[in-house]
Amino acid sequence: MGRSRRTGLTLILSCLLALPVIAANPAASASLDSPVASTAQVDVVEPVDLVEPVEEPIPDPARSAVGDPLDEPIDSEPFNLQGVAVAALRENPPFFQISRAPLAVAPNEVSQVTTALNNAGTPMFVTILPGSTGYAAGFSREVSQAMGLPGTYLSIIGTVFDTYSTEIDSQAILTRAYTEKGPEGTAAVIIRFAELSGLAAQGPLPTPDMVAWRPTLIFVGSVFAIGLGFLLIRSKSPEDPEPEPTAGAVEMPAP
Repeated sequence: MGRSRRTGLTLILSCLLALPVIAANPAASASLDSPVASTAQVDVVEPVDLVEPVEEPIPDPARSAVGDPLDEPIDSEPFNLQGVAVAALRENPPFFQISRAPLAVAPNEVSQVTTALNNAGTPMFVTILPGSTGYAAGFSREVSQAMGLPGTYLSIIGTVFDTYSTEIDSQAILTRAYTEKGPEGTAAVIIRFAELSGLAAQGPLPTPDMVAWRPTLIFVGSVFAIGLGFLLIRSKSPEDPEPEPTAGAVEMPAP
């Protein structure tokens, strides 16, 4: 009996001694109520919409030399052909064309034409544009004045060649280049024109008899005409109507 009383008193004292420990550590009491306690935290990530980057078109370096950047008809008013030519030549000389021009150079011939112009030994500026042949007369002179740069200018508007130069007699040279290379196409004419212009810049050229008698000759397909201060060479296309004789023009039978 006495031993049981001592055992009970011992248990009571043990419980009393444990109370301060439980009060100082509430987690210990919580652990008694719940079998598993976790202090890990989970971060909630909001969903993100993935937007694929839009790739910007890569500029084509050849577009300033060969291209068709115009959405509107080239013949329509108030379209500024001279502005197109001047802006293009200032950005990327010496050659610019719009690919839909009737006498445009083939894409695989552009590098040959550009190389010939750069190697001419004299400044050369060439543009090929679609448009009415009425724009051609004096067009190269206007481009030269707007550019403000010395050199030899060749403009092909529609089916008409026009030239002006501050350095050489480009009129006679164009006549010769077209006479020699006209059947081979536009690129061949321009390349020959560049070669002859470079030679002329070094000194007078020996002129073939076939063009020597008329230095301001205008060759218009099957029509010869005497020019006044400028030279036009027209490459006749099957769709063109027969030209009407004008003052100072002499119509000749087709060769």
